[in-house]
Amino acid sequence: MTNEIITKHMNGEIFVDNVVYKYKNIEHQGASFTIKLPLLT
Repeated sequence: MTNEIITKHMNGEIFVDNVVYKYKNIEHQGASFTIKLPLLT
């Protein structure tokens, strides 16, 4: 549903990557979402 809203209704793109990151010196892994939306001019 989220993909459809972003791509069809907002003419944007959504990307997801699995990432490993450190927070307070503890290593975690999870998903990183990037949403690109066009600017209206």
